Amino acid sequence: MKIAGILSYVGSAYMGFQRQKNHPSIQSKLEEVLSIVVGKEVTIKAAGRTDAGVNAKGQVFAFEIDRKPNLKSFKHALNRLLPKDIAVKRLIEVPEGFDPRHSSIKKEYSYHFYYGEKDPFKKETYGYFAMPGFKVEPFFEALQVFLGEHDFFCFTSKKDDKDGFIRNIEKIDCKVNEEKKEGCITLISNGFMTYQIRYMVGSAYMVSYGKNTIEDIKASLLDRNKKATSYKAPAEGLTLERVYYDERFGL
Repeated sequence: MKIAGILSYVGSAYMGFQRQKNHPSIQSKLEEVLSIVVGKEVTIKAAGRTDAGVNAKGQVFAFEIDRKPNLKSFKHALNRLLPKDIAVKRLIEVPEGFDPRHSSIKKEYSYHFYYGEKDPFKKETYGYFAMPGFKVEPFFEALQVFLGEHDFFCFTSKKDDKDGFIRNIEKIDCKVNEEKKEGCITLISNGFMTYQIRYMVGSAYMVSYGKNTIEDIKASLLDRNKKATSYKAPAEGLTLERVYYDERFGL
């Protein structure tokens, strides 16, 4: 039978989600604990591979198991053995055809940032915009350029893409508390590529400081001009909030 789970983690101590030789990863830690609880080696599939330092509240994973366990007790056993920065939030039985990545419809990410005095208590879950003089309005305006369907070739480190680097961003919402000098961007799309959100946020950040322009961003989207994509926002501000599926999967 196949079990799917929703996973939450703070990524600062890991070199990303994907299993890597000689480096700590979320996948390897989860598979290690699953194998202990099940009593034999377990391999998982996930909805996506978050980068080093990136967090998640709603990462989805799935694995095969010989017999159905008591899912409440199973989840408790996993969380008892997992480190404090990783937690299983939910387990559910899913159809054999379910694939965490290929069955997904869209994904939602958030990007938390602050731009005031340096705060060590925010270092794991906020991106720090360190340069003084951050301007909210041009930052908002620059982010809106990314709405809709575009060629994001200049906003990823990928060399090839089966969808031709085309993604459709249906929502970009940004809220800023100017008194606290912090904000949060919410983004929903049918998919995001490696570093895509961090390059997008970084490009808007540069517009805020007058280091490039909205026209530069438009040129990067239309003409594959990489001029506006030289800055990548810090990884720790990025969180995978939710993966969306058809309602028949129950996730």
